[in-house]
Amino acid sequence: MSEQDEKSFWQRLFNERTVVTPADKEDLRKVGRLLGRMGLLLCVNVFACYFVPFFLAYAHEYLNGFFIPDSLRWENEHIRKELTQFYQVSGFVILVEWLGWLYVLYRYNRWYSSFLPYPQSLATTLLATFITGVLITASSLKWFGYFFQHL
Repeated sequence: MSEQDEKSFWQRLFNERTVVTPADKEDLRKVGRLLGRMGLLLCVNVFACYFVPFFLAYAHEYLNGFFIPDSLRWENEHIRKELTQFYQVSGFVILVEWLGWLYVLYRYNRWYSSFLPYPQSLATTLLATFITGVLITASSLKWFGYFFQHL
């Protein structure tokens, strides 16, 4: 491209009014919708990475006692000397809660991906859920490792 052609290109670009056709407007709407949907999907998954560890910590401290029998913790109105079974059951309950949250997140990702304009495969949804699960686990271990201290 010569210097004259380049000048005329930029002059035309900035001096002439650009005509936006209805097809261009529709394309921009589609791109905006796609970016909005992908942004919402990403936000929900990132939010899950931060919310699930808080829920697991709360459940470990306050809710899991309803699922674990008192006989594993107490003996003759005193705390047991050997709490290994209690901690194993507690760890199992946390694992079940974690898997439950991952399943809910997987179902959401699978349902929401049906609204995206391109085909979403099962493998892609599973991969996204797996990556989110790894991030949830990593953030749980890093920031809330205290509720894994008994495992």
